[in-house]
Amino acid sequence: MPVRSEVKEVPVALYEDPKTRTAVRCLDGRNSVRTLADALSKLQEVGGLAKHGTVLIQVARLEFPDGSDPGQVAVTPAKPGPGGRWTVLIPLASSFSATGTLGERRTFAIDDLNQAVSDPEGNVQLADGTCVHALELVPVPVHYDLDHEQEKILRSALRAIGAEDQCLRRLHEMLPFEVLDYARVAKAGRERLPSLKAIHRDVLKEFPDLSRQKLARVLAMAGLKRPRSGPRARAG
Repeated sequence: MPVRSEVKEVPVALYEDPKTRTAVRCLDGRNSVRTLADALSKLQEVGGLAKHGTVLIQVARLEFPDGSDPGQVAVTPAKPGPGGRWTVLIPLASSFSATGTLGERRTFAIDDLNQAVSDPEGNVQLADGTCVHALELVPVPVHYDLDHEQEKILRSALRAIGAEDQCLRRLHEMLPFEVLDYARVAKAGRERLPSLKAIHRDVLKEFPDLSRQKLARVLAMAGLKRPRSGPRARAG
């Protein structure tokens, strides 16, 4: 059995599959999970993976304003477990390492992981038929990768300026949820924005203790140019 490292608690989000109208819970392990064993452990912990069930691993490329396009990886049981339908997001990566059947450690491009299938013990068959285990992502440092709280603040700010829908993209056609596309966020930032004061006023409805300075930092981290304040701003 693979050795599982200690994993911090990860945020949970609830989505609805638009086709089946059933609930899907997503464990956001993008800032805490690095190995497939960790992701499988979390799924087993919440009852999302049946004892002898398999999981499908999917990769979606996300474009960033700096031109990079790391892969966002999702680990989803093929069938719901006793705790219902769950999926786990794990870190953005451009490659992963795994051990082959002869014990050799290899590095693969992240696209090689798309449509791979794993058993509950982390034995993986890649789409080309290659069998590996002890799979670990090689995360890429992404300036625009916000933590869970910062992403919630950013989405609130995007709603305040009416840009949230245009900044979201579906992670994969088989997965019923969306993630922020930071290239689209940056594009929204090139538009004429309300003042920081006006955005802050709306965001305070969801985050009453949020300072204007923290909001400005989150917007800057996401690639949004800082909105103007003062009498020349469009809204204040």
